Amino acid sequence: TDPLIDRFLTSMSPSGDLSLLYIGQQLYGVVNVIVDKAMAAPMVPLLAMQAQINDWQLFRRTYRRRLAVVGGLTIAGYLALVVGGELVLSFLIGHGGISAQNVRSLWWIMVALGGFFVSGAMGQISATTFYAMGDTRTPTRMSVVTYSVYVPMKIIAFLRFGLPGLAVVTSIYFMLNLALQILLLERFVLPAHAQRKVT
Repeated sequence: TDPLIDRFLTSMSPSGDLSLLYIGQQLYGVVNVIVDKAMAAPMVPLLAMQAQINDWQLFRRTYRRRLAVVGGLTIAGYLALVVGGELVLSFLIGHGGISAQNVRSLWWIMVALGGFFVSGAMGQISATTFYAMGDTRTPTRMSVVTYSVYVPMKIIAFLRFGLPGLAVVTSIYFMLNLALQILLLERFVLPAHAQRKVT
């Protein structure tokens, strides 16, 4: 339902806003797909094997290491976007029917979507960690709760602040999901598995 809500809301904004939001999300989405294929997916059999032999310390180290690498890479990429992104976007798409104002608006949208980029990529690692333990319910249930709060906040933010508000709330949603997944892993799920091994 998320794309439908975005399209409905941005239909009330100036022409071209939906395209700019979509382009920003797609550019980040491409990187997140690469992260999933290169970092998250290959981690599943490794974590599953460690879970099978009940080596939860190694399991935790493996997932934390991947999380740190993805976090470091995406934060560095985001900072590069903040510093030089407008210039790069101007070079890549700032010609033809794309005005300098369109490029600047897209850059600002991508800056506001920073949490979507960084936390979305890191969230693939944390979600994959649950899946490697055979736990698909916890991240799904958590997402249902946070999404139920996210939708009305998204509408309010858009009506009050327009497209930038929509982008910022989207970033906050992804950052909250990541924080909750890590909290659940570190405070409840992994300690429970380690305790089960001891007993």
